[in-house]
Amino acid sequence: MMEEVRDGGGQRWRRSLMEEVRDGGGQRWRRSEMEEVTDGGGQRWRRSEMEEVTDGGGQRWRRSEMEEVRDGGGQRWRRSVMEEEVSDGGGQRWRRSVMEEVTDGGGQRWRRSEMEEVSDGGGQRWRRSEMMEEVRDGGGQ
Repeated sequence: MMEEVRDGGGQRWRRSLMEEVRDGGGQRWRRSEMEEVTDGGGQRWRRSEMEEVTDGGGQRWRRSEMEEVRDGGGQRWRRSVMEEEVSDGGGQRWRRSVMEEVTDGGGQRWRRSEMEEVSDGGGQRWRRSEMMEEVRDGGGQ
């Protein structure tokens, strides 16, 4: 399903929704949604979300989400989140990662990523890592 609304001044709102069920021995259910707003001046806001469940012997659940804001001058903010749970006959695993990024039109970028993981294949493990990065490029780097 896709919906769209426009006015004469260049503004637009758009939304799409998709749902899928499949069974060819390995079962799958998936749902994705996207929403976007743009104005005539180059500004844009976008959000997308996806959720998936599969069972082909080992079960998996996954969810991801992304949000983005842009202006006409080259600035952008983006955030994405992914969450996953996998359970097979040998053990369970849960994982989550987050990424955030800011860029400006002049070549500067700031990025942060975070990852967390829990697994149990008999011996339990928990892991978390965080990374922050700043890149400056005024054209010559």
